[in-house]
Amino acid sequence: MADDSTQDGRIRSYLAGRGGSVEDAGGRSLTDDMARELGEKPAAVSAALARLEGEGVITRDMRGLRTYRISLVG
Repeated sequence: MADDSTQDGRIRSYLAGRGGSVEDAGGRSLTDDMARELGEKPAAVSAALARLEGEGVITRDMRGLRTYRISLVG
């Protein structure tokens, strides 16, 4: 279970609470929407997502600067 007291834990809980993934067909506001709901700055959430992806915790479907899907692994 994710530790909701950390940013990474809040992101994992956010995704888990939405069935393990979130998506945006237009790829325009997914990270911003997540940041707003988590009460974080978009740049901080983006950095955390990059770190979590590097650790193999999440996958992201990105094209250019747009993010279309973010999913928990496993």
